[in-house]
Amino acid sequence: MSTIFRASIDTSLTHSLNTWGVGHQLITRIAAQDFVYATLVLGVMWIVLNSLKEVKPFETVAYIKHLVIDGFFILVVPVGLTALVAKLASQVRDRPRPFTANTNIHEIISNVTGSSFPSVHVALMAAVATAIYLRNRQAGNGIMWLTVICGIAKVAAGVHYPTDIIFGIFLGIVITVGTNRLLMRLMRL
Repeated sequence: MSTIFRASIDTSLTHSLNTWGVGHQLITRIAAQDFVYATLVLGVMWIVLNSLKEVKPFETVAYIKHLVIDGFFILVVPVGLTALVAKLASQVRDRPRPFTANTNIHEIISNVTGSSFPSVHVALMAAVATAIYLRNRQAGNGIMWLTVICGIAKVAAGVHYPTDIIFGIFLGIVITVGTNRLLMRLMRL
C-alpha cells in the first residue's frame, strides 16, 4: 500500500469524523478531553481498591506497602515509560495536526500544540487499560473502550489522524506488556 494511498485514507477518515464532530462539539470535547482524566482516575482507583482486597483489615503498613509497590510497578513504570517513548516518537516524527495541515478540518479543541503523531494521551490511556487488563480483564476492557472512544473523539476534534490513535494504542499496549513481563522476571529473582 503506497504512502499516498494511506495518507489519503487517513485524511479522508479524519475529515469525515471531523464533520460529525463539528455538529456534536460538546460530546466530542468531553470524550476527547475528559475521558483522559477519567481513565487515569479509574486506574488509580483500581490500584487502591485492589490493594484493599490483598491485605487484612486494619493492617495499615501492609496496605500502604502493597499500594505503593502495586501502584509503582503496575501503573507508574509502564505509564511513565509509555509517556517517554511517545514523546520521543513525536520528536522524531513531527507530524502537523490535521487542522493545521488541511483547511477542510476544523479545530474543535483549542490550544492544542505539538506533533500529532502519536497521540500521547491515547498511548497513556492504553497503558493504563493494559496494566489493569493484565490483572482484571473486565476492568481493563472497560478502560480500553474509553480509550478507543477518546481516540475517535480526538480524530473528530481534528487534533489527530486515525493512524496517530492506532499507533498510540499499540505503543501503550506493547510497552505495558513488555514492562510487565520484565518486572515479573525481576520479581522472581
